Amino acid sequence: MKKLMNIFIQNKFGLSLTYGLIMLENLSIVIYPSAIGIAIDGILSGNFIKLIYFVALSIFHLCIGVFRHVYDTHIFTKIYSQLAPSAITKLHIQGVDRDKIAARISLSREVADFMQIEIPSVFSVSIVLIGSLSMLFFYDFWIGIMALCCFVPFSIVNYWFFKKSYSLNEDLNNHLEKEISVISTLKNAFIKRHFLALRICRIRISNAEAKTWGIIEIVLILLLVSILLRLGRIENVTTGFIYAALSYIWKINEGIEEVPHIVQNFARVKDISERLDDEKVKEAA
Repeated sequence: MKKLMNIFIQNKFGLSLTYGLIMLENLSIVIYPSAIGIAIDGILSGNFIKLIYFVALSIFHLCIGVFRHVYDTHIFTKIYSQLAPSAITKLHIQGVDRDKIAARISLSREVADFMQIEIPSVFSVSIVLIGSLSMLFFYDFWIGIMALCCFVPFSIVNYWFFKKSYSLNEDLNNHLEKEISVISTLKNAFIKRHFLALRICRIRISNAEAKTWGIIEIVLILLLVSILLRLGRIENVTTGFIYAALSYIWKINEGIEEVPHIVQNFARVKDISERLDDEKVKEAA
């Protein structure tokens, strides 16, 4: 996606800093269950010093999170203020219709939002999934293998959803580009047909995402049942061990459930960024 790469190059210091802070935040989140598990075992054995790990980690996570949230607003409002004017000039020079330019600039806000919300989500989900999976291998090899095997169906279903979502978002954005022209006609029949088409496009996208999420949920339920059975067979297991293992499974669960939403937004922004560069001309049916 050329547009996103250009934005990153133009703001490489600011984006590198904010994305680096996000990675530190999520590394802290990955360590949390283990720190709490150590604290639980320490309290049960009368060793309260082990609480220090949890307290120190919490303070570190708090400081990083507060600074990152303050800095985010500064860098991403700057990006949008640069993106819209340059896109308007480029599309005007290329001879794109004024109504389409207006529609595309409205859509361009989603590119800035994608960099502020979805790319951090990609970092967060990736770090949490990889970190949680690694920790499961640390706690028990076979639990780690069970979790790893589930990534095969997860990858297949999300690849299908990306292809489907990209096609559906093309149709949706084609209609949105014509919205100003349709409204300007002041013809009730045209306007109703336009908004009916938008409704159908959004329903189709939602239905595809629901199918993806449903398949993922079935796999996650099977994974959780398998791991609970495995935990029942491990000898000398401690309360802290069980808490940490189940917490990492739950983090994998939460991370995987976020993926379809990220895939949908990535497919949508891919189409929008191509329109801002006017790499292809699409006409709504």
